[in-house]
Amino acid sequence: MSYLIKPAMLPQNELWTVEYSWLMVRRAITPEIPQIDDEEALLELIRHAWLWDKNAMIQYARIQVELRDDAILDDFIRKHAHRIADRDGQRLQRPDIFDRNYSELITELADMQYPLAADLVTGRLLWSAGKTGLIHNPLTPENRAQLIHYTRYAIQGGYHIHSELADAILFDTGFAYKDSNEEQINTLPDRIRSLPRSELEESFSAYKTSALHGSQYAQIRMSEFYLYGVGVEQNLETACAWSLVARDNFIAFSKDGHRYFQEKDREIMLDKYNNTVLSPLMRQHMTKAQIERSAILASQIKSGISETDYYLWASGMDAVPPAP
Repeated sequence: MSYLIKPAMLPQNELWTVEYSWLMVRRAITPEIPQIDDEEALLELIRHAWLWDKNAMIQYARIQVELRDDAILDDFIRKHAHRIADRDGQRLQRPDIFDRNYSELITELADMQYPLAADLVTGRLLWSAGKTGLIHNPLTPENRAQLIHYTRYAIQGGYHIHSELADAILFDTGFAYKDSNEEQINTLPDRIRSLPRSELEESFSAYKTSALHGSQYAQIRMSEFYLYGVGVEQNLETACAWSLVARDNFIAFSKDGHRYFQEKDREIMLDKYNNTVLSPLMRQHMTKAQIERSAILASQIKSGISETDYYLWASGMDAVPPAP
């Protein structure tokens, strides 16, 4: 039995992207029921997985785990074995690697920098420390380092999870919030104090990427960085400007945020923190002229924001060609 990971047996232009692999899974099967929804889509998923298309392989392995107590997938494969063939009509054999432990397989693929695998590993690592009541427990130093490592791989592969990378760098739990209800935000003074400047600069840059794509959360982080002078020179005017950008962002979200009902409470909480905690902290040390200059700078920052819908951007990916 061989657990060696082989190159894909399909041409580059036929390999599935991460986004397309999710589309095909959602079209093919609902493991929670379980129920096969589209036989042709499921057959195509199996073909690509057995031909070593990595994103299809990861999805196939994930479905196997979800269906481990149900024979629906095995029964389907037996019934349609004659249709699981390559382009020349040769029947395909299920690779032995799908008998491997799921976590080990996904971790190895993540180590090979396949972004879907890396993203799945980050989810496992992020929750590895559990909670005490509603409060997230700190990650072990090893798990936090791995979380940062794999999040970088996922971003390199096209994921828009820059704020998540910054959170993993700055906070010992890896989360933006102290609690699982997302009611108590980790402020920048709550960060790990022993971080090298290079990691502070990396987290600043990551937040800035999200901020310039319309994230109120990341815009508030930008304000904090300049307010406290963390990794950058302290600048109250710039801090105030980012705070104003975040405020206006929330106003726009409130007018057109009905599409994102699940994010509504989080956005409201962030706006409250911005207006009742963050903004007063800086404004008490600013002159009227400084505040006026901040408003001008805020307008300039807003002109450079490339997205009007952050959540749409965050759910998408860069067009990085899938690796064989």
